[in-house]
Amino acid sequence: MPSNRLGVLEAFVHAVDRGTDLPISGHNNLPSLALMIAAGESARQGRAVPVA
Repeated sequence: MPSNRLGVLEAFVHAVDRGTDLPISGHNNLPSLALMIAAGESARQGRAVPVA
């Protein structure tokens, strides 16, 4: 699994070209996205918010 942006983009292009799955799905990244959204909301509100 690539660990940098270029590697991720190359993996995406490879999967599209060959019609294969990506090494990691968007579903696997949902917890990270939820954490980032909560961090932004926490900064905006000036208080701790739950990670949904």
